[in-house]
Formats: sequence, structure tokens, C-alpha cells
Amino acid sequence: MTSTLSPQPGMPATPPATLRRPVTHRLLNLTFHGLADPPASLPDSEKRYWLPIPAFDRFLDQAALSPDVQVTFDDGFLSDATIALPRLQQRSLHATFFILAARIGTPGYLALEDIRTLLAAGMSIGSHGMNHRPWRRLSPEDLHQEISAAKARLEDLLGISITQAACPFGAYDRAALRALKRAGFSRVYTSDRGFAHSSAWLQPRNTITASTPLDHLDRVRAWPRPRQWAHQLKLALKRCR
Repeated sequence: MTSTLSPQPGMPATPPATLRRPVTHRLLNLTFHGLADPPASLPDSEKRYWLPIPAFDRFLDQAALSPDVQVTFDDGFLSDATIALPRLQQRSLHATFFILAARIGTPGYLALEDIRTLLAAGMSIGSHGMNHRPWRRLSPEDLHQEISAAKARLEDLLGISITQAACPFGAYDRAALRALKRAGFSRVYTSDRGFAHSSAWLQPRNTITASTPLDHLDRVRAWPRPRQWAHQLKLALKRCR
């Protein structure tokens, strides 16, 4: 997927040719969070999303051999720059990093200069909201803060257009989807598992955790058609909530 970032002086508008991936009709979007050891201050409920480095390397090796795989990161942890970026570059992989606008520069999270380093390396930046709150059943005022205000803050800090968003905790409803459309996002990522279509506005992703088996990609690809159809129906109903 090519970047939708606006150019900045000395910064590429799109990923270098070596980082671009062929886009297929059917995609497997992967979501990573923190890498290596989670900080002690992190809530126990979130520590399971941190992935040991050897397992991360194995998943990246699979992604490098799979044109149907796209790589994303949520939350904007510091390990995005210190651990993930060099490993992505070693494999000529492109990734999109979804940042929590209010946590930029706080302990354990990316500083502004780290995000600029990701951009300079040809990576894409999207919004993960302001304060890591589920976007379902929020008031109109809170939705504005999490979606439009977070987008504006990232754009002001980085001097680029932010056109992609990822729902915190995978939570969304009709009101959140309407707010995302009004804010002008061209693509929105969820945690709904399974396949995505390259032209779809709403993109399901597969979250990789410390307990995810290394053959997860093959397992998803092996879903029988009835299960795929049932899953698509479930997602269609979910969007009507």
C-alpha cells in the first residue's frame, strides 16, 4: 500500500520503491503493539499484547514472503522505533504506525523525533485517537476529541495529512464510523480478524499477541468459505450497531 502522506522538505511523499508491496485483492492485515518486555507500569490487561522479539522476527519473515500481508502497529510505543523499524528495513517491509496523539513524548512512547524518523524511513503514520479510549458509545463531544481533534494534533505536529485511523481496542459503532467519515479518513482499521479487501474503507486486522501461534497466517488462509461468509455477515451486522 502506498503512503498517503503529504511531502515535507527532505522527506519522501511515498515509501521508497524498495518498501512498496504489491497489493492483492485479498489482504491479511497484521497488528503489533509493544515488543520485547512490557513496562511494569502497563496494566496487566495490556501486557499480553507485547510480543517477544524472536516471535516478532518470525512473523516479519513470513510477511516478507507474503504479498498479501500488510503490517501495522498500534499505540505508538517506543519499541516501534528502536526494535521494529530496523527489522522492517532489513526485510524491505513497509508498515503503518497508528499513534496516540496525547502520548507523544511521554515515557515509553514515541517522541516527535522518533515519529519523524519513521516517516523519513518511508513508513506511514495514522491516528489511534487521543487517549486510548474505545470509540463505541462515546458522546459526540468525546468522539470529536478522539477522532477529529487527535487527527488535527498529529497533522499540526508532523506537518502532514493524516488519512488513516485504527480503532482502539477494535471498538466502533455507527456513530464512530460516521465521525471517521466526516473527519475525512480514507481508510479505517479494526481488530475484526480475517481478510480485508484492498479497496475497502473498513479494514479488518489480525492482532498478534504473545500467545498467537506462528502458523496463524496459514490458519486464516485455510478458513473454509462458509466460515468466511459467516464472518463477513457478522461484520456487516456489527457496523449497524
